[in-house]
Amino acid sequence: MIQNIGLQSGYQAIAQTQQVAARSVQAQSTTQERYSISQSYYNNQLPAKDLSFIKNFSNEMSTLYGAATKLQNQKGNESADKIEKNTKEFVDKFNESVDFLEKNKGKNKTLNRLHDSLTSIGKTYEKSLENIGIGVGSDGKLAIDETKFKESLTASPDRVKDTLSTLAKKTEDFAMRGINTSSQSLLAESSNKLQNVMDEETYYAGIRKMASNAQFMNMYYSAQATFNMINLFA
Repeated sequence: MIQNIGLQSGYQAIAQTQQVAARSVQAQSTTQERYSISQSYYNNQLPAKDLSFIKNFSNEMSTLYGAATKLQNQKGNESADKIEKNTKEFVDKFNESVDFLEKNKGKNKTLNRLHDSLTSIGKTYEKSLENIGIGVGSDGKLAIDETKFKESLTASPDRVKDTLSTLAKKTEDFAMRGINTSSQSLLAESSNKLQNVMDEETYYAGIRKMASNAQFMNMYYSAQATFNMINLFA
């Protein structure tokens, strides 16, 4: 019973420290800077294969975003050949990303959701895409019928451009969500093995990096002392 009360006091001290941390850091750092401390620590604890996967995933999402942005930002007077070239490059990159997520989707729920989200894009606009010569497979991948695409581009260039712009925008939004997905979410299995990645010692290490005023440091040492006392009598 005494131990439980002590633990509760310790966790209350942590909560108070977190509140002060939020107020202090808000005035000094951007959200990304605050986030990067725990993210960086987490990444440094991962085995090489997991770090390699994170790098590959990041590259996959970044290049998909670039291809989608290029397709969406085509000039109004872009030549038919250039539009066809950009569309082929986009489709190739889109399908490559589908393959990558298909290969890895069984790892955890986050990757499953990302896979389903990407493959649903083409299916959502399947009829419009088929009208301009882009087919959608049962696996969500895209395929260009070059003859029909060229005919559509000649007969209804505005419709083709609008359809491509919509497809590109949805893909761009998806890729950005992928880019912003945390390593912890991508590696749920590894996250379970590192469930104490933000334990009290790691948390305090983050505090020491971010703290810059006496009140904040006093809260830190107070919370640390509480935990030391709990550990002493545990």
